[in-house]
Amino acid sequence: MLDGDDPFVLGPDAGSNRHMLAGFQEWLVVRRGTGHDLTWPVLVRRFALD
Repeated sequence: MLDGDDPFVLGPDAGSNRHMLAGFQEWLVVRRGTGHDLTWPVLVRRFALD
């Protein structure tokens, strides 16, 4: 289920054939040092809580 700002960001990403956020999840994993099995919305929430 999507909530908050996720649909706001996912819409343009879908409209760009998934190119807008290409590499974003991977970048977050490198910054965090963990979370390769998580989606970017979950990683962003974890960053916000740290």
